[in-house]
Amino acid sequence: MSVSVSIIPAADRTPEDKTRILLFSYPQASVEELPSMIAAVTEALGLGSETNAFSNDVLRVELTGPRQPHLTLVDLPGLIHAQNKQ
Repeated sequence: MSVSVSIIPAADRTPEDKTRILLFSYPQASVEELPSMIAAVTEALGLGSETNAFSNDVLRVELTGPRQPHLTLVDLPGLIHAQNKQ
């Protein structure tokens, strides 16, 4: 099984941010490394700081392998409510 991660930048990103985000790459790895991948994406998007807790960018995590079931996860914007940026 292999895991690949890519980010599709939001339309409201600056051209520089779009280029930087599209160039983001994480070496293909195993599913056990998923937390490390998420941490790298969080940093690449500038999330987790006091100013940004959410993003309009699309995170794509693709797991492929001969025994992988078909599964689609959808994040519904606005479903989560946060009291503050943290």
